[in-house]
Amino acid sequence: MLKYLVPILVLLFALHAPVFSQQLVSGRVISPGGDPVIGASVRTLQKSGNGAVTDVQGKFSVECAGNDTLSVSLVGFDSKVISVNGQSTLEITLDETGA
Repeated sequence: MLKYLVPILVLLFALHAPVFSQQLVSGRVISPGGDPVIGASVRTLQKSGNGAVTDVQGKFSVECAGNDTLSVSLVGFDSKVISVNGQSTLEITLDETGA
């Protein structure tokens, strides 16, 4: 029995490993006019405390799983929720509030 259990457990772990693997997702947050959005919060919804703030070029990097969802927000802009879907680079456009 044990000789069958170990290969089955290894196979199950191998099939689920991509779900648990972390990747570095980087990108840029811009306005509709293409200008960088400085100081926007980019955080994962699945892992508390994991996030970043965009720099003066609107760039960010955050470590997350390939199936995570990111929340992007800044005062004066509508918040946006983005699915990573295995992508390693994102360009996110935030619309100004009331625009």
